[in-house]
Amino acid sequence: MSQNLLDDDEVKRLTGYAQPGKQAQWLASKGIKHYINSAGEVVVPTVALLRPLHESGNSEPDFGALLDGGKKIA
Repeated sequence: MSQNLLDDDEVKRLTGYAQPGKQAQWLASKGIKHYINSAGEVVVPTVALLRPLHESGNSEPDFGALLDGGKKIA
């Protein structure tokens, strides 16, 4: 692995696929940011793996879930 990008073998190991189209499809299904370069190769920045896969995009905690026990209040 370079400092900033996964190498081809790491992308194959991560996705379980050798074909770039399948790799891109798998990465997209997991919400992992990736790019396709001009050679048709999948490029994955290492920072894309540092975020939790379930990240909602909201950086603030939901304190309301603590108050209501995680149950929706009607």
